Amino acid sequence: MSSTKFTVLGLGDTNYNKFCAMGIGVDKRMKELGGERFYPLGCADEGTGLEDVVEPWLEGFWPALEALRFVSLTTNGRRQRKKTSTTTTITTTTTTTTTSLGPMER
Repeated sequence: MSSTKFTVLGLGDTNYNKFCAMGIGVDKRMKELGGERFYPLGCADEGTGLEDVVEPWLEGFWPALEALRFVSLTTNGRRQRKKTSTTTTITTTTTTTTTSLGPMER
């Protein structure tokens, strides 16, 4: 995993006990496995408005991804995936849970 670059945007709700626990947990585990975070962890709150974090996070995410040469920003603002010799996966997951998964460090 040492050559794996990653970032996480966690979506949560401060009305629940473990705000963004899934995103924070994935970020922590990726670091433990040797991954290198290329863009800061984002934690967006449904309780106060996701857009307050998501929109600014995305504004910086695309240029950071382009710097890794995974995408190219075109003049019309559209993003185009560059073909590389390695596999690039961009995954978006939204998870809501009310069960306790045990202690989670932040």
